[in-house]
Amino acid sequence: MASLNAQYIKDHMANIHTNDSWARAIAERALAEAVTKIGTISADAVTIDAKFHVTAIETKGCVRLCTEIGGVLICTHINL
Repeated sequence: MASLNAQYIKDHMANIHTNDSWARAIAERALAEAVTKIGTISADAVTIDAKFHVTAIETKGCVRLCTEIGGVLICTHINL
């Protein structure tokens, strides 16, 4: 039996998102962060900081692409 650890779980998250669902998850997270950032004031616009993390996943032969918004990572895997 394989040992269950964080990397094993992350490797198996590869098929959670399609390109469309990943984009929707990013949009939802950005809007949630905008709500948090703007609070009770009104504004013409709010800027949300986002980071992208790209990692090679050799065991799966793919690249993991994660977007970080407000400390939350939303990841997808890109295969050849």
